Amino acid sequence: MNIVLIKGKNCKIDIKSQQQAIIKYAKTNGLSIDETEVENSDKNVSLDERKEFKGFLRSLSPHDTILIYDLQTLSSDVGELLKIFDCFLRRSISV
Repeated sequence: MNIVLIKGKNCKIDIKSQQQAIIKYAKTNGLSIDETEVENSDKNVSLDERKEFKGFLRSLSPHDTILIYDLQTLSSDVGELLKIFDCFLRRSISV
């Protein structure tokens, strides 16, 4: 399943622009989009406190693909990005 994840809150790029860029990328690369999620947590909130985002991560299945505008959609903290990518690698999830 190909899932678009868009950062809604505290993002320099508005939702519409993120969505348009991701759709263009998907079309260029022959990818269908099965689902879209909007990540609305505050950028200053730690990964452990982002309950909705952690629920989203748990809902992913092996071999899912997440399409994002940029890495800040996931986190702006390098340590948290490492944890998230470790989760993706262990579960064969592509970004």
